[in-house]
This record gives sequence, structure tokens and C-alpha cells, in this order.
Amino acid sequence: ILEPKPGQVVPGGTVTVKVDVQGATILADPGMVSPKPDEGHVHLSLDGKTVSMAYGEEQQIEVKPGVHLLEAEFVAGDHFPFEPRVARKTTFTAE
Repeated sequence: ILEPKPGQVVPGGTVTVKVDVQGATILADPGMVSPKPDEGHVHLSLDGKTVSMAYGEEQQIEVKPGVHLLEAEFVAGDHFPFEPRVARKTTFTAE
């Protein structure tokens, strides 16, 4: 997770989330369901709830004021996690 950075304070409302997936390709076609070990997309979870399925490295999410836990997980084309899981977490504060 490139943005928001750990501990960053951001304005409430719309927050830009940027991720960097290395060694794999984020699919541009959400209809792709045939799993491959180096292709997929990113599920974003905010405070334990899925809020977005990103088909690129940048996504906008809505946040309310407060401290939030953001998780980005690279998953296969069929939406199932890889084994081992490819996920990162960060916390940030929205004003």
C-alpha cells in the first residue's frame, strides 16, 4: 500500500488508495475468472469490510472521520485468495 501511508492523516470523504503489485499483473477485465498464479485484482477492505475490487493500482474509497484499518489483498481472477495470501495492511486517520 503506497497511499495512504501508515499513520497518515487525510481529509474525510474520498480517499485515494494506491497499491503496488510486483511480479504479477492486475487484470483490466473483471470478467476473467480462470485463475492464474500471476494475474488477479485487488480487494480493498476498510475496517474489516470489503469496499472495493480494484482492477488497477489506484482506487477511490469513501471514509468517515476516525482511525481506519485498510487492507489490500491481491486475489485470483475468481476472487479467491492465493496461497500464501498476498495482503498488506495499514492504518490511517480521516479528519
